[in-house]
Amino acid sequence: MSEVAGYTGSTLSRLSNVFGRLEKCGWAQRSADPSDGRYPLAALTEEWQETVRAAAPIQVEEVRRLVLDPLTHGQQRQPDAVAQCILRALNAPCRTDWTLPVGTFLDSRK
Repeated sequence: MSEVAGYTGSTLSRLSNVFGRLEKCGWAQRSADPSDGRYPLAALTEEWQETVRAAAPIQVEEVRRLVLDPLTHGQQRQPDAVAQCILRALNAPCRTDWTLPVGTFLDSRK
């Protein structure tokens, strides 16, 4: 879990809280590390995988609508230039002060 917290730029405490909400949804589970029981192992469940599979077509449609459809035919024929713009945006400093909208399943204010 510490490793995941590092990858996400989060604290272990915050990640643990988020993971607890995922567990309540049936999307994640923790178990003790068999080589050292002091450390928890985290895993996403089959139910989570099914949810992601079901959401994939919707996500693809949204990416098409939000990313590809606004491009002109000329822009669509210039994927290198478009990719460079996207990569510049991805390399921009990452915000760490964001909060989830109230009412989402990860919202801790419930």
